[in-house]
Amino acid sequence: MTTWKWVFPISSIFVGFFSTVSPAWGKMNVLATTTDLAALARAVGGERVDVVSLTSGRQDVHFVDPKPSLIHQARRADALILVGADLEAGWLPPLLSSARNGKILPGAPGHVDTSKAVRLLDAPGARVDRSQGDVHPQGNPHHWLDPRNAAAAAHFIQARFARIDPEGRSYYKGRADDFERLIEKRLSEWQARLAPFEGRRVLTYHRSWDYFARRFGLVVAGELEPKPGIPPSAAHLAKLVRKIKDERISILIKEAHYETQSARFLAERTGLRIVELPLSVGGAPGVETYDQLIDVLTEKLRGAFQEAGG
Repeated sequence: MTTWKWVFPISSIFVGFFSTVSPAWGKMNVLATTTDLAALARAVGGERVDVVSLTSGRQDVHFVDPKPSLIHQARRADALILVGADLEAGWLPPLLSSARNGKILPGAPGHVDTSKAVRLLDAPGARVDRSQGDVHPQGNPHHWLDPRNAAAAAHFIQARFARIDPEGRSYYKGRADDFERLIEKRLSEWQARLAPFEGRRVLTYHRSWDYFARRFGLVVAGELEPKPGIPPSAAHLAKLVRKIKDERISILIKEAHYETQSARFLAERTGLRIVELPLSVGGAPGVETYDQLIDVLTEKLRGAFQEAGG
């Protein structure tokens, strides 16, 4: 015990030093837990950063295997950008523990939790336990699907990059401002695409689309999962059949990594249209940047509503 009392303060000094030193040796090494955050990091960091995503655009980010290759990436990172709100809680802590890189631990400038930049929806507001399913106590973590949240996250990233690399402060600020202007310019176009369907009720498989729906005037009427992370039961699907018919719901939004049997069951009995959408950058061909992601989502949904009868 005596040894650890002495070692901890000394190690803290070194963590603090390396957490604030400018990466004068070359580009800043940036890790992102998702492809969306990697896209934001590239938009903000430009030529001053090398960015790697720990996951793919088609992956369920709730469940990731912290492989040795990911641990190696974490060991050499100057910054780690995460979604936060416990989205990565099942796999990121053991990865950070194995990497032993003080620059990206919680509390260090290089630990960039973008959930701190936005207002989270659906915070339970009471004690949470496993009987409620995979509930996130801080709120719904899928905040990146609101473009204005993405702009806020970009500015949050910019401020942290500037702390790690003070010489690039004005560069990062300028690029974050450019990204926000791009989002504001495109937002009116995206909203116009879905404006004719404002107030339409949709089903989703998981509670992934609440931020997107709120921004674009849609109403999430329910989910295929009876509780977050719990597969649909026969009884729950039967209730949804009645709900779809009673409320004239025509669209189900799901991600590719969820099973299709339940969605097909509902479609066969109600005529519900299944719309498979990419949740992240890289989740579909041609979706390589954040604005391309929102472009594809709004265009595919407009087409689905039109084909379903407006």
